[in-house]
Amino acid sequence: QCTPDWYNQQLRKIHAQHKRWQDERITKILPGTVANYIENAYKMEVALRGGNYIENESCKKAIQEIAQWFVNRPKFGLQIYGYVGMGKSTLAKAAKTFWQLVAKQNCKYLSAAKIADIKNEDAGEWEKTKKHPALFIDDLGTEPVFVKNYGNDTTPLVELISDRYDNMLFTVITTNLSGKEIA
Repeated sequence: QCTPDWYNQQLRKIHAQHKRWQDERITKILPGTVANYIENAYKMEVALRGGNYIENESCKKAIQEIAQWFVNRPKFGLQIYGYVGMGKSTLAKAAKTFWQLVAKQNCKYLSAAKIADIKNEDAGEWEKTKKHPALFIDDLGTEPVFVKNYGNDTTPLVELISDRYDNMLFTVITTNLSGKEIA
């Protein structure tokens, strides 16, 4: 359902509504336009959190890179990482808003710790989470690595991410961990 071709068709539909973009090559205009959508969603998220948007180069660069990823969609997953307080979660929520606009479908946005809880508490919800077409996982690395489930040690996040990877489901992750720390 969320193949790159289908996704690109959705993007083109949005941009076809804007006459000034119709004559321009989509590959030229799209990254900047997507960045504008994401930046506006980011500003809204900052305001909802009671903050003031302060434009800086690192924020602009992150928005541009995420916009470029949305346009090119080289993979079906995205990891947003960096130090505590950099705005990763806020940026992921802005990306979620953009995805919902383009894909016209709800995204599931959960903390990694909540996902570990779902594995133990609600098998039906666990299956829905594993199969959800668009999942945003916030703060990977803050959850317990192992969770007891009927006396057995399980690794919910490893299982979830592996399953979603195998099924090529759209997944966005935020984390404070480097690649080595995740491994």
